[in-house]
Order: sequence, then C-alpha cells, then structure tokens
Amino acid sequence: MRTMALRVWILVVFLMGAAVAGELPKADLEPVPTLAEHSAALAQAIGAHDRGDYDEAIRRYQEILEGNPDDADALYELAFSQHASGAASDCVETARRGARYRSRLLPRMRMTLANCLDLSGQVKKAMRVYREAVAETPEDYLLRYNYAVTLRSTGEIKKAMDEAKAAVTLNPRHTSSHLLLAEMYFASGEKIPGILASLRFLELEPRSPRSGAILQTTHQALTGSVSRGEDGKVNIRLDAGALKDSDEGDFSAAETMLALGGALFQMEGEDGKKDSPFHQSLSAMERMISGAAGANSDPPKKAFAARYYLPYFVRLKEAEHFETMAYLAYSATTLEDVAAWIDENEDKIEALAAWSERYDQWQGVVIKN
Repeated sequence: MRTMALRVWILVVFLMGAAVAGELPKADLEPVPTLAEHSAALAQAIGAHDRGDYDEAIRRYQEILEGNPDDADALYELAFSQHASGAASDCVETARRGARYRSRLLPRMRMTLANCLDLSGQVKKAMRVYREAVAETPEDYLLRYNYAVTLRSTGEIKKAMDEAKAAVTLNPRHTSSHLLLAEMYFASGEKIPGILASLRFLELEPRSPRSGAILQTTHQALTGSVSRGEDGKVNIRLDAGALKDSDEGDFSAAETMLALGGALFQMEGEDGKKDSPFHQSLSAMERMISGAAGANSDPPKKAFAARYYLPYFVRLKEAEHFETMAYLAYSATTLEDVAAWIDENEDKIEALAAWSERYDQWQGVVIKN
C-alpha cells in the first residue's frame, strides 16, 4: 500500500511540475487563410475595433470563425478585441486556441495570451508564457516590449529594463520601448540615460499625446540642477544618484557639466538667449553629450546607455543634425521660437529622418515592423 501511495504521489508531483513547466500550447495545427467571402467582414471587424466598438468587432470575428474555425488571423483579432474590451477569460480561451496554429502571427498570439492571463489576474502564468515565448522567438521586439511592461508592473525593474533594451536593439524605431526605458531610467535615478532615451523617443514621436509629459521630465532633468534663491544667488544641486557608479556608463562628468553650464547660463546668459527655455535646453544637451562622450570612449559591454544611446547622439552631432533633433524633441511645446523653426525647416527634419534610418542600418540592426 505504501508503494502504491508513493507511486501516486510521484505521479501527482510529476503532473504538477509538467503543468508549471510549460504554459504555451503546442503549435501543432496548420491555419487556413481567411476565405475570400470573409475578407470584407474581417476588414469591417478591424474597423469596428479601431473605432472602439469592441462588441461589434467580437461579433463579426465570431461569425467569420463559425464559417472557418481555422482562420488564425480572425482568432488573433478576436483575442485582441476581447483583451481591449476587458473580457479576460474569453481572451485567454481564444488566445490558447489560436496559439496552437503555426501561423505568421504565432509570436503575437502568444504575447496576447500572456497579456490576457495578466488581465485575468494570473500573473505568474503570464510570466511563464512570456519566458517561454521569448525563448522560442527572441527576435520579436514587440514580444520583448510587452514582457518588459509586465515585468515593470510586477516590480522586476532590472529584468524589465533588459527586455526593453532588447526591444530597442531589435527595432531602434519602436518608440514605446524608448519611452518605457526613459521612464524606468528616470525612476531608477539614472538621469543622463533617462535623458538620452527620452530624446530618442521625442525625436521619433515628437507630437503625440504622450510626448508632453516625458518632455517636461526631460526639460527638468536638463535644466533643474540650477536655480536662483531669493537673494539672487545661483544655487547648484548635483544629483548624487547620477554621480554614483552606474552600470549604464560613466555620466558623472556629464552631470557636472550640466550643472556648471546651467550656472553660467543663469549668471551671464549664452549668445544673448538667456530667456529662451529651448536654447537653455539645447546648450545643456550639447554639454551633456560632450561630457558623456569624453568619459565613455571604451565603456564596458554591460553599459547599455553608453554603448547604444550615446554613440547615436555623438554621430548625430557630427552629422550636424543635433540642433534639428532638439527642435523636433521640443516641438510638443507652445514655445514660439520652436514652432517657427519647425514650420520653416521641413527639409532639415526630413534630412534628419533619412540620416537616422541609415544609422540604424549602419549599425547592422535588423528592423522588424
């Protein structure tokens, strides 16, 4: 009897371990392309989703699947709409079903499954799905980004930053990953890396609804080290966090140059533009890049900000696109001098965009849209 009981216990433990070890459904089915008679309905369903009419989108996707249950595209879109509508349990069921098809959307279906598990409160299962999915398709930048978002929400900041770094390496033009990194850098006291990541985001997405808040944080980081007291004296505040040893690179000189340059600006002005918040920031950016470049000629491999972001801005400056980047980054403001420059220099903005895209290619990065 003891032997039988032991065997049963071992079997239970084994099954529990197997359930924990693998959260991803096995992709063992072949999808069927969307039928010609369903193409218009699929487009209408996607349009309903984009309008925020998720119930209508879900109804249309379900009708398509009644006629073609192996339509992986419709399954993915259905799970996407169910997630957007907050129907967590339905989303999990649909995403699990869709993750069994060897379709071009398999990495995104797995990502949606993890998101839906997270939405339903099954955070541990969501994390396991992400880990397994990333292990199978590490080149999918959007998967890495979504994993980073979930890791951040659970407080695993170091891992979240690693995944966000992987995402911007895989796709240097994925703005959300730059923004996520900037926010985590600032929250972690990594001031200069935060500014660098933020400026890259603002260059790529200068005038969206989320640009204003990160620009305000960036402007404060660039210019907030110096202030005038009631007695008129200039006060300098050095951020102790920025002066400490950082895994991201040596940015102590950059922090010091920001502060000292800001003090000079307060006392004497620069080029007669003392009253311009934009030109104060532009001067701060240039000092920051010069100070950081001098201290990071050969940064360690783990110093991501010094090896990934800093060279971009150094080359940008050498190519004489730095001022354009700065104006573009500040174009979400209502500053008249910025708005006037943007209106008058479309050719320079286009030249910056072309240079930036070529830079990504020069670096040997594969960009996946």
